[in-house]
Amino acid sequence: MRIALTEFRELRICLFLSILLCVSSRTLCSQSGASAQPNQRQLGAQEPFRTAQASRVDRDPKMDGTLDDPLWQQATPLTNFLQREPYAGQVPTERTEVRILYTKHEVYFGIACHDSFAGGPVATQAPPGCDFDPMRQQVDRWRAQQLSAEAAKLTIYQAFIEGDLDVPKHLARRVHELYFNPQHEEFEPRTTWSLSNAFTSAFKELDPIPQFKATAKLGGFLEARFSESF
Repeated sequence: MRIALTEFRELRICLFLSILLCVSSRTLCSQSGASAQPNQRQLGAQEPFRTAQASRVDRDPKMDGTLDDPLWQQATPLTNFLQREPYAGQVPTERTEVRILYTKHEVYFGIACHDSFAGGPVATQAPPGCDFDPMRQQVDRWRAQQLSAEAAKLTIYQAFIEGDLDVPKHLARRVHELYFNPQHEEFEPRTTWSLSNAFTSAFKELDPIPQFKATAKLGGFLEARFSESF
């Protein structure tokens, strides 16, 4: 089974969640006893630290819902995943492969979830522990939260000039332009959601790793700012 590729800028959900959700449906839905699972692992055992290797490419991979583009063969696949549900820490019954590519401005994840029984049970719900409600609630709250021009300017100042986000100061002008002169109708309302988009759009000018770090800090920064009243 092949999963549609998604650009990093659209994935504000971290790779960790993506990997959890890409465990095959048969693994998620299996109700067999623990004795039937191979390579039983002791609960609480410390797993070694793991890293992922991304491959630099000169162009964007073809976005067609497959991994047929030869660029994906340049990436080293990640395959050593473990189950989260239903048997945490055990070897999965199906194989999952994740490949990572990056260009000057973007990061791409190619995920293939193999399924020996493609016509079998299909999971329609996320496993226990994968609660997306807080994320939805945050987005809804930001969409409804109106900002004054002074509040938006002060936030940009604190992020770049006071260094609360630890990102290059020259991007402050770009965030200001994108917020007060949005390129898309969705972000015309003066809201926290529109300001968040201005930040993440400006971060695209950074290299992939600094872009990821800046984006990861943004949510907490905005939450801290707008839990206060202006």
